[in-house]
Amino acid sequence: MPIIALWSLMSGRLGKNSDGGVFANSNLGKRLQRNELSLPEDTCLPDAAHLGPVPHVIVGDAAFPLHKHIMRPYPGRGRTTRERQFNYRLSRARRVVENAFGLLAARWRVFHSKIAVQPDFCTRIVKAACCLHNMLQTVSTPAQLTQLNNQVRETRKQRQKSKKPVLPEALHNLTCIGHRPGQDAALVREAFTQYFCDVHPLPWQMHNVMRGNFE
Repeated sequence: MPIIALWSLMSGRLGKNSDGGVFANSNLGKRLQRNELSLPEDTCLPDAAHLGPVPHVIVGDAAFPLHKHIMRPYPGRGRTTRERQFNYRLSRARRVVENAFGLLAARWRVFHSKIAVQPDFCTRIVKAACCLHNMLQTVSTPAQLTQLNNQVRETRKQRQKSKKPVLPEALHNLTCIGHRPGQDAALVREAFTQYFCDVHPLPWQMHNVMRGNFE
């Protein structure tokens, strides 16, 4: 079972701030823009040498800009079937992010409601919880991690049935704003689209895409 850890943390920004401002002002965003992240070299996807080397990417949602190293869904309602298949596969990958927040909230019930403390103290609570989460992820037994993951899945199912937000009340998605992708970023997304649709499609992905069982 993979260890879901939190390696880059930025806490204390106002909820009204846009995604672009929050990410651009984070250490991760700044280093990404300056090409200082020491990411692995571009590499070919399995069984897809014909697509050429593609960069390693960060999985994002519609709140993030499309970048050579950040993949976001295709926007708009008039998406093609291939674009919807890409969005489905990206949505599956984003579940890891949701699981990370779910595990954090499952361990620390302070995230189940609004945190009624001073902002500076709240920031310290979040940072401490993330550090302790990472430590527990490395020392917990497989059985303990499985039990916690099952608890997160059950919580997600209950929230989906009741149409409540998937994220706990104290954790919110960033707001979405429009972005015009660069050509390099669009080509990277197209390469992943070809891979997901033509090289290694999932047997059930078209069924779920047609039913709209994602996003």
